[in-house]
Amino acid sequence: MTMLINKRGKLILFLEQASILLSAGITADKTFRTIGRDLSIGYCSHVAQRMAAQLEEGQPLPLIMEDEKTLFDKFDTTVIQSCWETGDLSEGFRQLHNYHKRRADLANQLRTALTYPAILSISAIIAVILLLVIVVPKFQTMVMGQTAEVSSTSELVFFLSRVVMEYGIFIALFIVGLVGISLTKAGKNWLQNFFIATPWLGDLIRIIEVEKWARGLALLLQRGVHIQTALVIGANLHSLNQMRQGGRAIAQQIRQGRNLTVLMAESGQFPDAAIQLLRTGEETGQLGIMLEKVADFLALESRAKLNLFTTIIEPLTILLLGGLVALIVLSLISITMSVNTIFL
Repeated sequence: MTMLINKRGKLILFLEQASILLSAGITADKTFRTIGRDLSIGYCSHVAQRMAAQLEEGQPLPLIMEDEKTLFDKFDTTVIQSCWETGDLSEGFRQLHNYHKRRADLANQLRTALTYPAILSISAIIAVILLLVIVVPKFQTMVMGQTAEVSSTSELVFFLSRVVMEYGIFIALFIVGLVGISLTKAGKNWLQNFFIATPWLGDLIRIIEVEKWARGLALLLQRGVHIQTALVIGANLHSLNQMRQGGRAIAQQIRQGRNLTVLMAESGQFPDAAIQLLRTGEETGQLGIMLEKVADFLALESRAKLNLFTTIIEPLTILLLGGLVALIVLSLISITMSVNTIFL
């Protein structure tokens, strides 16, 4: 995950540098030769050097980028192909920079929304485990042989402590196994389908996915890419397999003469606002412009939902996990008070 984030950041810087240098009238080969001297962009500097060398040999830039699959995907090369044909490379790199920057900003916002609840959860789980493994057994030993009454809550805490003490290794191995399964292709697909099916979270995920699809498709259409080709490429912009398959199905049926907005409505994966806006775009012949409006509209909606999610999940996490810790502590206090009454 860290490597992916770092790669995305380097790519954004690479695209921005290329856009600035090309807009200043510097030729493509000199542009990438200059970028190649910037070691701060890591692997991208080596890519830039190779691109410069191949450009000096007379190879076309789109073909060069197709060979650099570790950095550029089909979407990137298609945009640059259209710009190469029109002689507007600086604008193409600027648009690519803006596109990838928006995606990175959204990913950062998602990470920010989830980081604090994750830290709280991990801290609380560690605290609970330490209490059950270290503290609770001592109280259980203290109670043994005494006539003091133990509450049902304390009995539950003692039971949980015994489970963790006796079966902790097996529980840990089970969790590790689940994590391992979730990293497989089948496991990832199952998790993705589970999250999409979740009522509120699934809506947020679909909005984010459709925003990426609409923004990428808008850029391709603005660069003169045919709608059928753009839909095929746009389907691969989805991060989730279910959405990707749906996008490919739409691209396939468009070739058969079907209507885009009808297919979107039938798929059940697109918000009503997106369908209505694109229906207007189809009727007026401004599909590219409306796709951009769809992306902007969904960006606002996704950020509003993310903010709402953050305001709900953080206090909810504190209440649930803090309540669990408090329950254990209160049960231990109850045990202490019960034992003390014996000696009074």
